[in-house]
Amino acid sequence: MYDPTGIKLVNSEIGYGLYATEDIPVGAVILRDVARPVDAEGAANAFEGFSKIFQYVFLGLHKEVNCWLVLGTSSLLNNSDTPNVELLWSTREDGLTFLNILATSAISEGDEITHTYGGGGNEVAHDDVRLL
Repeated sequence: MYDPTGIKLVNSEIGYGLYATEDIPVGAVILRDVARPVDAEGAANAFEGFSKIFQYVFLGLHKEVNCWLVLGTSSLLNNSDTPNVELLWSTREDGLTFLNILATSAISEGDEITHTYGGGGNEVAHDDVRLL
């Protein structure tokens, strides 16, 4: 799969983030990562002693589950008051859930890709999500 993103250190306080490696147009679905429901407390214990990069989970209600472990670089999205992507959840017929990242504004090469931690995302039909 094509991936127009890269990982860079934002700073020592924030840690790592996702950045555009080229211009990304508004409306592009730029990432699709597998998501697994997990127990929030169990997830924190499971990652004890691992690098910080493995401690990211998405907290928020989706399909009556309040904690999702996202297996991919979308877990490195940082918070912003002016986000440039939206979270879209989709589920295949076999039950496998995905977190899709949709550009809600044009993102220039070198810009950080961000979302709002307060938003849980929207559910969409899996077959309706077209990757960049």
